[in-house]
Amino acid sequence: MVAQPSYHNYLFFVFKVLGLSAVLVLAVWMNKYYGGFAWDGSHQQFNVHPMCMVVGLVLLYGKGK
Repeated sequence: MVAQPSYHNYLFFVFKVLGLSAVLVLAVWMNKYYGGFAWDGSHQQFNVHPMCMVVGLVLLYGKGK
């Protein structure tokens, strides 16, 4: 089923909000349960990886089409 053009702006807004909320929930989850983010070689440096994956694959890939 293809969405009608009149719903395009509404669907774009809904999916943008869902993508941003996924990033926000992931950031809160990583900060609260895994000790935050770091770039100093500690175990917290790996917490940047899921954040970059969600931003890149969910938000940027979603906007690419």
